[in-house]
Amino acid sequence: MDISQKFVQINTELSTDQATVVNAMSGRQGDNKREVFFQLKDGQFPHNLSGQDVRLVVKDAKGVLKVLSGMNNVSNLALGRFSMVIPWNFYQAAGDILDGYLQVTEGDKVISTIPIHYTVYTNQGTFVQTDDKVFLSDVQTLVDDINSRFKGATQNLEAMETATKLLQQALDNVTAQINGKGLASKGDDNTFTGSNTFTNPIKGSLQGVATNALSANTANDPNAAHVTSRNDFSNYKQTFGTIALTEGISRNLMYTFDAILWGVHVTFYQTPIGVQIYVNGSLSERDSSWDWQSTGVSLNNNINPPLTDYIIAVSAASGVVGYSYRLSFEFQVKVTTTGNILIRLFRTDTAYDPGKQDDAWGIVHVKNMNVEGAAFYPSFV
Repeated sequence: MDISQKFVQINTELSTDQATVVNAMSGRQGDNKREVFFQLKDGQFPHNLSGQDVRLVVKDAKGVLKVLSGMNNVSNLALGRFSMVIPWNFYQAAGDILDGYLQVTEGDKVISTIPIHYTVYTNQGTFVQTDDKVFLSDVQTLVDDINSRFKGATQNLEAMETATKLLQQALDNVTAQINGKGLASKGDDNTFTGSNTFTNPIKGSLQGVATNALSANTANDPNAAHVTSRNDFSNYKQTFGTIALTEGISRNLMYTFDAILWGVHVTFYQTPIGVQIYVNGSLSERDSSWDWQSTGVSLNNNINPPLTDYIIAVSAASGVVGYSYRLSFEFQVKVTTTGNILIRLFRTDTAYDPGKQDDAWGIVHVKNMNVEGAAFYPSFV
């Protein structure tokens, strides 16, 4: 007898609605340990079972599940040949099985599922067990696998619960800080008590003292003072180099202070012999202010105030040609001995009568006039 004839040929390429009838598996109720030889083929070629396993899954005539795992004869897996020893559990219910298949696996991966069919015949002469139960040959393996998976899932669930608790605690802390004004919140009043640095421009109105500002846009408020980008250092930072004083002497530059008053830059340069003042910019639109106006700005400690009140005056004029007289006036900045900085427009024409300030011709109106001048007062550091 050709040994190959005892192997039932199972084609793995058959569609799932085509079942291979395995007559060698058919038997009577009560049969036990029937050895059935199989050969799996991929079309006309043997299926190499090396590193793979085969499971037999059956729903018998009563619809009860039977599962048998493991190959018995594995002497020639390269040719797809093996045997399975079918236990009595597969021959309990008489009749055609409702469903069945051989399942080829490799580790946890299912390689192929091939439908099969067989029949269990009624045994009239032998008493058989009628209590048909589910049979799983690898039940312990399945139980162990389920337990291991459940353990991993439990550990993952515990980790997720811990992470959720930590996240909730962090959220509660942030909420408490927001409610307790520990964090800045949009739409609310916020008070910053520590040192804060903003790398991008701050848009809006600022009040109070700004320290170490490298640059800022022009402020129309006469009380505003800040450092401009043309200096590129803080408003009382020590510097290096020399500066040409008004009298033509070059001296070492020690400190600088910059303020914007009515739209005009007023810059103070401290040298070993005195302070050089530069006035440069566009005087913003305004009417005459004959009396000294307080700017709220004072020299910082690195700039020496003058020994007596010092006034730097830049000559200017006002009027519209053909319609009004040109009124002579000065843009004046006063630095007091205490370092306070005052500002005013001062009419200088001889026809001016301070007692007639309501005279229409006595009112100076300035609209974006360029102002430029320089002065120097001596001091010693």
